[in-house]
Amino acid sequence: MTAPRAAGILLAWGRPPQVTNMAVRDAAAVLQGQKATPRRVRARTDRDSASWRKFETRVLGLRRPWNWDGARSRAIRASACRAAVEFAREACAVRPDLGLPRPSGSYRGAVALTWDAPQESLTVFVRTADLRCLEYHWATLAYEHGGGTAERGKVLDRLRRL
Repeated sequence: MTAPRAAGILLAWGRPPQVTNMAVRDAAAVLQGQKATPRRVRARTDRDSASWRKFETRVLGLRRPWNWDGARSRAIRASACRAAVEFAREACAVRPDLGLPRPSGSYRGAVALTWDAPQESLTVFVRTADLRCLEYHWATLAYEHGGGTAERGKVLDRLRRL
């Protein structure tokens, strides 16, 4: 059955087509003035919770040697992992409603922490124990994006605006 014929049958039945892709559904909801669906269940961010301990263990486990992916990637140092945990603690104090970030290792030798808000995401790259200057990247559902390097306070202000 061809796509126009299938669309005609759906319209003839009076039911709108089902949207299965979450990103498309969220974009459509935002355009209609509705809230987007949450991407995941928010974890508790207090330091004594099991989810925080699991997060901390996962971030500290991102330590990697030089060339860990076989493509000349930089080493992820233990000091960068500890600094990422410290920054995540500060960020969760600023926006506890966002929950814990999604951590991952970067081939450039950084720990990447990603927070997902309903209409925007922010990724912060922690390379060293010095948190005075951080690299960040943000993107919206409308395909707008940007980033750069900034002081810790400015990155936390950007997180507040998510």
